[in-house]
Amino acid sequence: MKQGSNQRLRALLLASIFTCLLVCVSAAFAGIRVSATPSNKAPMPGEKITVSIRVNLQETSELLGWLSATLTWNPQVLRHVDQQDHQTVAKVLANAEKASEGRLKLGFLNPHGSRDLIDILDVNFEVIGEAGSSPELQIEIKEMFAARTFTDLRPYLDRTLTEVDEDFSVLEVPEEFELHQNYPNPFNAGTEIRFAMPEEGHVRLDVYNLLGKKIRTLVDEDRKAGRYNAHWDGADANGKTVSSGLYVYRLEAGSFTDQKSMVFVK
Repeated sequence: MKQGSNQRLRALLLASIFTCLLVCVSAAFAGIRVSATPSNKAPMPGEKITVSIRVNLQETSELLGWLSATLTWNPQVLRHVDQQDHQTVAKVLANAEKASEGRLKLGFLNPHGSRDLIDILDVNFEVIGEAGSSPELQIEIKEMFAARTFTDLRPYLDRTLTEVDEDFSVLEVPEEFELHQNYPNPFNAGTEIRFAMPEEGHVRLDVYNLLGKKIRTLVDEDRKAGRYNAHWDGADANGKTVSSGLYVYRLEAGSFTDQKSMVFVK
């Protein structure tokens, strides 16, 4: 009876150790993410965009040693221009021989390992597709290994972040100037102001108080035809948060001028 009890005890102990190991391993590798993020998810024909490829290991204790992947896109919509990496220790390789076919192979190597949020490569494109077309941007991970342990990290990838959102598409060039109502409104932490330009030109977007005093310039530069978004955080030109109340934002673009009001609440 005593021997049988000891055997059952050892079996339970081994089962507990095995379960603990599984939990620890899962925790060590949970949440590994690879993303290919475009600088503009709604570009227009003729625009330049950058697709940033990153690996996020912030939720793990592992280090990235080796990665090989293939970035693909619709070559009728995006034309590959060039690419650049920002690594000083790791080695990044990019093979653009098939770029005209919508394919770029890339590799990342750091024998000592890279941690946290890793910028792998920025790939630059020119939008050549028509309005409504989809760039069909996608990244496929071929190999992914941890430094030192050589553990295969692919089973621990969050697959939902290895593709670009489906709403990434080419927009039509605006037919006329537009200034939209800010959102949210009223607002506290910040608000977004959208505007559109049917032609290239100088744009100025200013914020005024009710006395007509200009308190902040949000945009003052030349812009190409397109749709844009400006953010106001509720601060004046000196970085000081303004008082609660009604404010006016005014857009000047070529001969076009328009203004709207918004409410800031502390």
